[in-house]
Amino acid sequence: MRRLGLVFGFGVATSWAVACSPDSPTGDAASSAGSSSADGGSGDGVGGGSSGGTSSQPSSLANIVRAGVVMGSCLQDDGINRNLSNVYDRSVRAGLWSHLGDPVDCLATTGGGCQAVAECLGYIVEPYDGTCEPCVGEVASVCGNGYRLQLDCAMLGLQCDPVAWCVEEAPATTCDESTFTRACTADGRPQYCNDEVVTTGPVCAGLGLTCENGWCVGAGESCQNDEMELEGGVYFEGTGCDGQYLVACVEGRTARRDCTTVHPDFSCQSAADAFFCGLASECIPGNVPPGTHGTEEQCDGTEVVFCNAGRVERADCTELGFTGCNLDTDFGCTPGILG
Repeated sequence: MRRLGLVFGFGVATSWAVACSPDSPTGDAASSAGSSSADGGSGDGVGGGSSGGTSSQPSSLANIVRAGVVMGSCLQDDGINRNLSNVYDRSVRAGLWSHLGDPVDCLATTGGGCQAVAECLGYIVEPYDGTCEPCVGEVASVCGNGYRLQLDCAMLGLQCDPVAWCVEEAPATTCDESTFTRACTADGRPQYCNDEVVTTGPVCAGLGLTCENGWCVGAGESCQNDEMELEGGVYFEGTGCDGQYLVACVEGRTARRDCTTVHPDFSCQSAADAFFCGLASECIPGNVPPGTHGTEEQCDGTEVVFCNAGRVERADCTELGFTGCNLDTDFGCTPGILG
């Protein structure tokens, strides 16, 4: 079975990838016995609206987990761990990724497997019939490898742009990455050129950082970052814990991040020499560091076992409308977006 994965930039659909199996995750193998159920836990979290917008009431921890499983199984080859991390910590993202987690409650409760991403995000993959308008109203399309992928930008509070897909304000401004000079906006957001589109990152002050020369940086003493960059976002490279605070290196300067600002139930955790904001220290979450899957997902019958913010978690795929779990041909719960 050949599967189609859309590789998202943080705001732009950048490329198509076809593979016969998921990318190999990194990290320690997940324990076959989860410490808690995906239905357990409560507390304030990411806001979610049943029609794709944010609501006045925050989503429960259980719904965030269920939404992460659906997104990770259906959206792309980042897998459950990375998608779940993106939903928890959208404040560090820019562009499209900062909005994809908005309809958390819808994704968690709709059922029907990957039909949930169609109903909650307007995210549909279908055979490419030769017609591929980049924007039809606010519905964006990108085509390749015989398939057309559609995303309803309006359901995320965004606008369709023929160059940049779903953006906060259309038309997008194009740029040349070789000549563009990074800068800070008046409200302290980094502005840079990403995939030939001028992109604006998160408000640095909202993350306890300052904007300097188009980057969000820490305010403490000098430190050494690993050679990696989270495109369109900010990465707190954890170096230690100070109570509930994550001590991190951000673009060459130290910073302290209150983990409860990521989620009220979070505290600073450490696992296998990695420091992060999370629920426990049983496994390594996705995107620690950026671009990695963290502790590998596993299947246990119809259940998928994954890393939920440092806590080994399991979810029964059949309760979300899937038929089972398969990591050989899909990214968790199966069938995936192509059936």
